[in-house]
Amino acid sequence: MIGGRYEGASQRFSLELRVEPDLSVVSGDVALTGADPAYLASFRTDTGILTLGHPWPMACLAGNGTATRGHVTVRERPGDTLDVELKLDGPLNGLEFGVLVEASLRRTGAELRRLGVETEYEQRVARPGPVQFGGAAVTFEECFRRAGIEVLPAGDESTIPARNGGWEWNDANLYGVLDTLDRFKREAAQRAQRPLAAPAWQLQLLMLSRSTRDNLYGVMFDLDGKLPRQGCAVFAEEIREHQPERQVIHTIAHEVGHALNLTHRFEPSIGRDHSTSFMNYPWAYLGGDREDEYWQKADYTFDPDELAFLRHGTRPAVMPGGAAFHSHDYWSLAPGGHPPYVPDQPTPGLALTLVPPEGGPYFAFGQPVQLTVSLANSTGAPIWLPAGILDIKAGYLGVAVQRMTGTVPVPAAAEAFVPMTQRCLSFTSDNTELPDGFVKDENISVWFGANGFAVAEPGGYRLTPILNLPGRAGRPPRVVVGRPLTIRVAYPKTADDERHAVELLEPEVGAWLALGGGNACGGAAGTVQAIQEERATRFGVHDPLAASLTRTLGIHFSRSYLTADARRQFTPGPTDDTRAVRLLSRLVADPDAMSRFDRVTAAATRSLATKVRQR
Repeated sequence: MIGGRYEGASQRFSLELRVEPDLSVVSGDVALTGADPAYLASFRTDTGILTLGHPWPMACLAGNGTATRGHVTVRERPGDTLDVELKLDGPLNGLEFGVLVEASLRRTGAELRRLGVETEYEQRVARPGPVQFGGAAVTFEECFRRAGIEVLPAGDESTIPARNGGWEWNDANLYGVLDTLDRFKREAAQRAQRPLAAPAWQLQLLMLSRSTRDNLYGVMFDLDGKLPRQGCAVFAEEIREHQPERQVIHTIAHEVGHALNLTHRFEPSIGRDHSTSFMNYPWAYLGGDREDEYWQKADYTFDPDELAFLRHGTRPAVMPGGAAFHSHDYWSLAPGGHPPYVPDQPTPGLALTLVPPEGGPYFAFGQPVQLTVSLANSTGAPIWLPAGILDIKAGYLGVAVQRMTGTVPVPAAAEAFVPMTQRCLSFTSDNTELPDGFVKDENISVWFGANGFAVAEPGGYRLTPILNLPGRAGRPPRVVVGRPLTIRVAYPKTADDERHAVELLEPEVGAWLALGGGNACGGAAGTVQAIQEERATRFGVHDPLAASLTRTLGIHFSRSYLTADARRQFTPGPTDDTRAVRLLSRLVADPDAMSRFDRVTAAATRSLATKVRQR
């Protein structure tokens, strides 16, 4: 029997089977037969060597989260054909107890899964060249082929024209371009009368020059219900300025890995900074300062637990558009992990704190929750910090969110806040030492993320910051647990308060506010502008909602966004500096309004107001 991917259908069921060449693992997906097969469940055999013709125990997990066990029997026939029988021990997602799922399958490929990647290039950005490894030229597609995934070109490639001085590639512009390309695909599907299912084995990749943020090599967007793990970008010219071509291949594989629900190897729950997987940073290998050693040992692939997940994880967990990012633990039972000790109390000498706005840890219903995260060093010696370590979107900093009942935490476990943007930063430049007695600050938002609104409902929340601090030069990393901060989200006082909050708690509006504006997210900009004008007129710009919305609108109008015409040609739209100056000037001139922000957000707002006024 030959390993690979097998597909086929009976009158009722459609099956995909994935077979390891040594028969150590067999997995597959079951769907209802039809022009648009309705996915039902995924299954995987227990550990061991499958015996052809004999039932083998399996676990089966449905798309609705229910599970059962059963047996799978595989019989080989001539011509790369298999007869497969699945028998379940219990009902599952509409499959009745004892049902026998049968089909004859034909081999459709040597790789276990197939992924379509539509790539759009910014003009003048060179296509990634192959790198030499093991005497052969290795491409991004070859890296995934060796991982058991066939990567194929998909969609209609567009070219984003070059612009003198470069495009303003901030998160909002990136998201807008991905949203536009998604709209093109949906319109084409409607014209062809094809289904518009969001989850699909297809991914959008942007190959761009440079971001507005220094040292940013790549991003991946994850938003439940809209572009969930379906869009990513790589800043190729930023990489090439600092690194050889191999890093471009590495970053593409890294971002596509994120889109397939793989997370960073160095995160505290995983504890594998010794990994040479694509999902580790070369500059974070063994804590840092050992990048050359990483490349000497790297074999351009993923770790065994990652490979097992990519090949045999359930379809929703792996497929772009399926389960939320970081939602599947594929690593905890795999050998080789050394998750660092997570202390129950703050770490001596290192104070990690969340600092609320000047006016206190109180937020109006519907007001975005923005805080300063602060790291203070009193260890008696300098500590090394990679650039961007306090960026909540970069993977080193996390915030655990737990509801409160009065002053007591709800017994349910705290949930980690997951931003809708995952950033991959280069830590080879702008690294710093934090001297003894000094403090490093950054601002974060924990209001709207990949899974929607984290702290939206009225009541109390306990927020606990957790930082994975690299050990550097082979020393073990430290996990710094900060002091919890309790915040309060107020109940609405009037019918208008409730009406405004309900409108702001729409997912598209939450995404628009988290991005700092943009031309995506439907009519979110109009919704925000209408609420801001009404509240600023009635209550003044110091009203909590008015202040937050004024700031975001000021950012929004100060930016230029790309738009595309029917020919898929992208052009920049104009900024509206006059409106931005009017909004921001009124805001920064009102001390009560500025007290609604944490100190870092307030300082950034004043700086932006000055910059736009001078421009």
